[in-house]
Amino acid sequence: MPDILLCGEKRDSFNSVSSSLFESSHIDCGVCSYDNLVKLAMLHRCDFIVIQDDDEVRLKRHIHILRENLSNPNAIIIYLAGNITSTDISRLTEEDDINYAFKWSEATETLSEHILNCYFHEKNVARKNDEGAAKPCPDNWSFSLSLSDTALRNHDPVTEIIETICRYSNINQHQKILYVIFIELYNNAVEHGVLELDSKIKNQTASGFEDYYKIKQDAISTLNTGTLDITIKHVPNSESGELHITMKDSGNGFNYKEVLKQKTQTSIDPYGRGISLICELCDVVDYSGNGNTVKAVYLL
Repeated sequence: MPDILLCGEKRDSFNSVSSSLFESSHIDCGVCSYDNLVKLAMLHRCDFIVIQDDDEVRLKRHIHILRENLSNPNAIIIYLAGNITSTDISRLTEEDDINYAFKWSEATETLSEHILNCYFHEKNVARKNDEGAAKPCPDNWSFSLSLSDTALRNHDPVTEIIETICRYSNINQHQKILYVIFIELYNNAVEHGVLELDSKIKNQTASGFEDYYKIKQDAISTLNTGTLDITIKHVPNSESGELHITMKDSGNGFNYKEVLKQKTQTSIDPYGRGISLICELCDVVDYSGNGNTVKAVYLL
């Protein structure tokens, strides 16, 4: 069974979201119609279900049937609707068996970010509540790498870093969360540190996300200066262990104190989820220097 089941009439959009989530976070998604939703949910354990429907009456009927027949009665249900208001969101999440609700967007990146935030918020809660998880090896180890402009231009090291960490310690159950932590830290360092890109581009026009990533690809393909240093250290403790991650880029930094303050006061935005997501998944996130060095501690 996939990690997330996407159900609705907008199959093309969901196929794009499915590809985006796998490419960005290695999350497997399945796309199905209403006719197959209940059958799949009965036969397989569905932990996360995303439903797109502008007909609230039909939605409630499906939710009722789902909750009665789900093989996993605690499945997280995310609802997407084009005509939903903030009042509707509050009402639906308080009165009905819906965990999250968002306004439908044709922008793949916006939908992906909404779903990703919910997915990893719930995964992180489950991780902290899981007392029976396998414990990592109590070894003290570390490794580091320094990426030049050539390496940044031609290679994305995140997958190899995760594979290396999993070889050192018995932490496969943390792999998906670690992947998101590393991809967010790495992308922030490269995009906003080395390349000095501004995320506000994503919200300037209807094609803001597409414009931003085109600018990024153009900038990375012509990069001829810049570095990124990464250090990973495993520190055993009496409970299980800690993974210390440090990244230092050659950029000019940013006003991290103000950004961290804003992230604690605002809800999910159409862009800029990176730092808030890292702060939720990690036990410690500290920026230093002019903002071009970050240390994150993840409790295993």
